[in-house]
Amino acid sequence: MFSASQSSKAQFLDKARQAREERREQKERDRAAVQIQALVRRFLCRCQLQREIRREVDDFLEANDPGPGRRTALSIFRTSRKLLFVFSFQNDKERFENLCRCILNSMDAENEAKVWYVSLALSKDLTLLWIKQVKDILWLSCEYLKQLKPDILQDSKLVNLHLTMLVTFTDTSTWKILRGKGEALRPAMNHICANIMGHLNQKGFYSVLQILLTNGLARSRPSLSKGTLTAVFSLALRPVVAAQFSDNLLRSFLIHVMSVPAMVTHLATLTPEVPLVPQPRGAVPRCLRVPRGKPHSLPAGQPDLPELAERQGAGGGDGPLCERPHPPALVLPEVRLPEEVQPHALAPCARLVFPDGGLRSERVDAPPHQAAAAPVGHPPDPHPLPRRPQQEAPGEPGPGPRSSASRLPAEQPAHEKSVCQLQGCSGAGLCGQGGEAGAGFWLQQEAMCSAFWGSACLLCAWNQQSAPRAVCEGGSLGRTGWGWVSRPEGWEQHPPTRTPSLSSFHTHTHTHTRSASSTVTCTGRSSLSRKRPAFLCCFPPGLFKRAFQKSASVRNILKPVGGKRVDSAEVQKVCSVCVLYQMALTTLTQIRLQILTGLTYLDDLLPKLWAFICELGPQGGLKLFLECLNNDTEGSKRLLAMLMLFCDCSRHLITILDDIEVYEEQLSFKLEELVTISSFLNSFVFKMIWDGIVENAKGETLELFHSVHGWLMVLYERDCRRRFAPEDHWLRKDLKPSLLFQELDKDRKRAQLVLQYTPHVLPHKNRVLLFRNMVTKEKEKLGLVETSSASPHVTHITIRRSRMLEDGYEQLRQLSQNAMKGVIRVKFVNDLGVDEAGIDQDGVFKEFLEEIIKKVFDPALNLFKTTSGDERLYPSPTSYIHENYLQLFEFVGKMLGKAVYEGIVVDVPFASFFLSQLLGHHHSIFYSSVDELPSLDSEFYKNLTSIKRYDGDTSDLGLTLSYDEDVMGQLVCHELVPGGKTMPVTNENKISYIHLMAHFRMHTQIKSQTAAFIGGFRSIIKPEWIRMFSAPELQRLISGDNAEIDLEDLKKHTVYYGGFHGSHRVIIWLWDILANDFSPDERAMFLKFVTSCSRPPLLGFAYLKPPFSIRCVEVSDDQDTGDTLGSVLRGFFTIRKREPGGRLPTSSTCFNLLKLPNYSKKSVLREKLRYAISMNTGFELS
Repeated sequence: MFSASQSSKAQFLDKARQAREERREQKERDRAAVQIQALVRRFLCRCQLQREIRREVDDFLEANDPGPGRRTALSIFRTSRKLLFVFSFQNDKERFENLCRCILNSMDAENEAKVWYVSLALSKDLTLLWIKQVKDILWLSCEYLKQLKPDILQDSKLVNLHLTMLVTFTDTSTWKILRGKGEALRPAMNHICANIMGHLNQKGFYSVLQILLTNGLARSRPSLSKGTLTAVFSLALRPVVAAQFSDNLLRSFLIHVMSVPAMVTHLATLTPEVPLVPQPRGAVPRCLRVPRGKPHSLPAGQPDLPELAERQGAGGGDGPLCERPHPPALVLPEVRLPEEVQPHALAPCARLVFPDGGLRSERVDAPPHQAAAAPVGHPPDPHPLPRRPQQEAPGEPGPGPRSSASRLPAEQPAHEKSVCQLQGCSGAGLCGQGGEAGAGFWLQQEAMCSAFWGSACLLCAWNQQSAPRAVCEGGSLGRTGWGWVSRPEGWEQHPPTRTPSLSSFHTHTHTHTRSASSTVTCTGRSSLSRKRPAFLCCFPPGLFKRAFQKSASVRNILKPVGGKRVDSAEVQKVCSVCVLYQMALTTLTQIRLQILTGLTYLDDLLPKLWAFICELGPQGGLKLFLECLNNDTEGSKRLLAMLMLFCDCSRHLITILDDIEVYEEQLSFKLEELVTISSFLNSFVFKMIWDGIVENAKGETLELFHSVHGWLMVLYERDCRRRFAPEDHWLRKDLKPSLLFQELDKDRKRAQLVLQYTPHVLPHKNRVLLFRNMVTKEKEKLGLVETSSASPHVTHITIRRSRMLEDGYEQLRQLSQNAMKGVIRVKFVNDLGVDEAGIDQDGVFKEFLEEIIKKVFDPALNLFKTTSGDERLYPSPTSYIHENYLQLFEFVGKMLGKAVYEGIVVDVPFASFFLSQLLGHHHSIFYSSVDELPSLDSEFYKNLTSIKRYDGDTSDLGLTLSYDEDVMGQLVCHELVPGGKTMPVTNENKISYIHLMAHFRMHTQIKSQTAAFIGGFRSIIKPEWIRMFSAPELQRLISGDNAEIDLEDLKKHTVYYGGFHGSHRVIIWLWDILANDFSPDERAMFLKFVTSCSRPPLLGFAYLKPPFSIRCVEVSDDQDTGDTLGSVLRGFFTIRKREPGGRLPTSSTCFNLLKLPNYSKKSVLREKLRYAISMNTGFELS
């Protein structure tokens, strides 16, 4: 019976539970149905509204005979608003075109002010709305221009439509409303047009024109008409002219418009009325004119670039410029070159612009002795450059028709055409040497620029024999992991693990023989020096090699020694080449990285250039360049350009090298050389700041400072991450911290700049004092410091010890920023629900802060995770399992910021990469995730970098551009790029794979957690306060010195009360017990027992406030305060009033005070003290 009753009860409970579940599921279904219905109805209503609006727009635009009130400016404005409200780029294309036609038709009306669309600009209520509408419509026209193909008839009509819209509403010249009496309104209307034009520029107007021009002009026969091209060029010039040729707009004009292939040729041919002819105040001559008639510039009478473009275009629309890019930015400003370099100083530029040979345009079918006539208005050149001879057949000495054997087949591969072009131009054009013409094939832009500015040019300048052979005989142009370089065939089959050295490059190319099918015979002289590509002929063979040949032992030169005269020929030669490359880096911003990669291609170039710098001047190094800063002479500028080029290239090289290559293989620079270089840079940057040069610097001087400072900071941050420099290497002995503090108090600019750019020149201790001073000043400003006239606001919170994290989070997360920075008093409640004894005078709050930080950073909570190896903390990627985890991270950031703000050190060891993100280093352009990866997982870093050095085919490893992770028992695949799990890792993309993987592990995976934590931390600590610390120094600021407690320092700064003194036997016993009987952990517990913090102060116990104190007590606190005369005398003569053996030591953490009974035995003191510090019962201890 009992079992039957029990069974029926269980069944009843099951039925009740099932009924509850069914009711709950039914409610969920009903709620889901309502939500789905709401979404569907909302969607259907939107669709219906869009259909009705589009129907109204169609009715308006299709009306052929509009009645009264139709097609007025106001009706067009309202219709446009409706269309823009529901606009879809794909579905409303035709409607938008009709709207544009309607607007343009309204502008053509005669004497109908209400019809003119621009008349709404005069309406007081609609002006702002009309301007916004015009901006939106014009930008949509720009978006459509990017999609159109001018070679298609229908698209060409639409191009004209959208260009007409842009031309009409960016200039007031065609607005009929301004005629007659409306002329007074023209300034205001011009201002509106300027506003519209500025909006388009911000959105990327020049990029739109670049796409349109490229689609229409990058061909032998342009697909843009004369009117279209005129409109485009007029639109491009409008903002430049309006801004009076400002640098920013002029740069955009050059980069996006004038760099379009064949732009100048087609302009000169199709639209001669466009202002391309050189005029004193013209826009294009400002961009393109090359100085002439000055020392070391172009020969007298040589035409400037617009004239050359006009001559080139005279031969028709199928010249070289029709197939080659024509960047005017390649024309460098005036460069002073030595005599042997001068005659063809701009030869590389001319070769890039006119790859077919000379700068004079001559017809191919003209006799070799007959040059083309000079254009009208231009006198013949008195110093013409050598022209290209007629094509000769192999073995035939005289001129003649081009032989079929030497003609390149149309089906020849592109890379072979590039090689043949390099070989074919070896005897043509600027050098005046015989050889293959190869006039019909041009290098691709990026490969060509790299060949000119990159490794091929450096190889030629470095070695006059091997490099041309490498380029002319066995080379092909391709892309490596580091950039565009000239590489030998067979590279794909046997790729090196890194960029090959010069010697290995020569060895490889010397032993390689081209196949007969791809060999092109070079006629003319047979010496290797004559086989150099023509674009390299501007440099004397082996220029760098000869300049450095006297420094055969440069690898042993570690310090500036001086000795070379700066006015010597070899110094001038090197300066000339450096000036040329520095100008290229400044001007050719789009290929800057390729240029830097080419310059750093040779392992020995940069250290030898550094040794060359060390030998300059009587004493060498710093003094010479500091003198150059104060001398505004041409020679000083050239020397500073050489230093700037060295810094840019070295910074680029060190940034892309990993730690193994820098510290173990020591590529390019030995560690001793990096020490010397960093010392020079540190002194140079500090002198520039302290001598007041940076305060008023602009132009080249400011660029020099940023270049040298960037190279310095790259070395400093790498040294902070892994030391290569000795201790105190970065400090400036001649800078007194007291002087700097005085100047900061007086708001001196140079002191602020030192703190902004080179804070590391100050000792760490002084920077910590400066940080504490900044915090104190802010507290005084916010009224958080108690004064005689006012007391700060106090926030009281009650915390249960059993729920410390939950109570702290709930009560503190809602506080304002100033309240968090203010005074917070804590009342603890013990496990029995009783308030603990004690009054918080900062001591209880310190204990609460340390305990709550200890709990939230516990890896078991899964908010933070530890790295493999050294177990450093960083945000856990799976912390999202917590509810409101981002709010938790923000709260933790505030708590840590509060600890730093109050000077409370907490034992929280962070991973180095996370500290770098806390400092904001990851926003720097020189930051590399790969460099920080060892601080996350050293083993993973070794495995990842081994892929970089893998000699075989990387695709054999079976890797993809994805990362598989075990998340709580499930394998989750993270794609590093969209579709990455289907993209294999190959030799071509393995460098990208390494960087993507490092970035994902340290940034992408914990991006939201890191942002929330940093947001909370910076709400308390201003970012500029901690920028003067490196990542290891910030860790010391948070956690104090990671060293044992210095008992001697503590003893030296201890204050005694109640009869105790340094020679009292209890005090002697105490120090002996701490030194010999207690372990380091017990000493930390003792310090926490007295001060509520287990770490010693960052700057030592001299800076502990209040000072560490010990007071003698014999009875309970309510019976004897320990400060009476009797207590003092009894303590001094060790007269015992009562045996205190049953008493325990106590403390007042608010005052850093230890209350110690006058024990009679050392063993009792040791036992009682150990028991007291290990109980962790707060203020309950008595």
